[in-house]
Amino acid sequence: MKLYYKLLRLFGVGLCCLWHVGLAVDLFDGTANVIFYAAAQVVPNGTEVKGFVRFDGGMTVASGSEITCNIIPPICGPIGLNNDGKITLSGDMMLGANVTLASGGIIDGNNHVIFLQSDLIIPAGQTLTFVSNTTIDGQGHRLIFAQATNPGRLVIDGDEDTNVTLKNITIEGIEDTSTTHRSIQFGEAEGQSLTLDTVCMILRENYTFQGGGITIMGDTVIQGNKMFTFAAAQDLLIKKNACFALDMDVEFRYSPSDRSKTHIVFEDSSSVLFLNGCMLSMLRTQPLILTKGHLVIDHKTYIYGSGANRSGLGIIWGDGTNDNNLLVDIMPGASVEVIEGFLTYNNIDDVNGSGSGWNRGIYDEQTR
Repeated sequence: MKLYYKLLRLFGVGLCCLWHVGLAVDLFDGTANVIFYAAAQVVPNGTEVKGFVRFDGGMTVASGSEITCNIIPPICGPIGLNNDGKITLSGDMMLGANVTLASGGIIDGNNHVIFLQSDLIIPAGQTLTFVSNTTIDGQGHRLIFAQATNPGRLVIDGDEDTNVTLKNITIEGIEDTSTTHRSIQFGEAEGQSLTLDTVCMILRENYTFQGGGITIMGDTVIQGNKMFTFAAAQDLLIKKNACFALDMDVEFRYSPSDRSKTHIVFEDSSSVLFLNGCMLSMLRTQPLILTKGHLVIDHKTYIYGSGANRSGLGIIWGDGTNDNNLLVDIMPGASVEVIEGFLTYNNIDDVNGSGSGWNRGIYDEQTR
């Protein structure tokens, strides 16, 4: 028994929770033993942490080390990855109610889900890098990028077509501090993307999204009296039965790096773009064509074409093809003001929204 208590003090293992300590037990294998750590643990390089292993005092992965994790209990306390330590998931992970990120590092999600039981803050100066498909399910909590000269970052930097999904979550503190330091950004591989599934994204300062694509699912909204610039060369795809809302006083600038006029894509007519008292802007030579989906406008919404001086520039509703008509609803009491440039109605025939009383021609090729 004396040896048993010495081991408890040495490893921080909870009383009566590590069974068979007299045997050669793997201290991070909870498939045959219930293992509980009250104190912070440094997990050695190459360790496979699995089964019922509970970290109540946090865990650390040394710089340059890699571990694999597939455990049942939530991880609590501070998690430190020392900037380039790596966790590879072989099952879903739960982050507990008092978890904190002490230092950033690398997550190889391997198509698994990280569930949050509380808010998660990415500290100033720290980067959390995802190198494979991963979902973060906030379960109604917040992902917060700490404010500083060098704020926290989430980087998607895997192979081609790597996707990170943020789901059921509020994202706070989105901003740029330089052209190379953005709250969410991408590595060099082609086809990487971010999925927003039932997300509220709150801008702290102006933010430029580039280097990947966006997929919208559920009801997703951008808020904040700032500008969100879409500067990617991939699509912003609004899925079936999804709504992408631009809330009051947000400016959404469409400025794709490849100058395509069709990067905002509606999967079908159940895909909704909701302009709720915002501004939709584009550069003088950058048109935007919206087709197939459902556009809903409420409050006073502005269109700014930044000097567009001829038809075919600015924003265009429909493309002259019957199958690609855009359903437009302008809600009672709402209005559209074209500050500069053109708003062109190019549906093949009238599309009257159920609440709009839309009259084709009022804004057809109008400039101010």
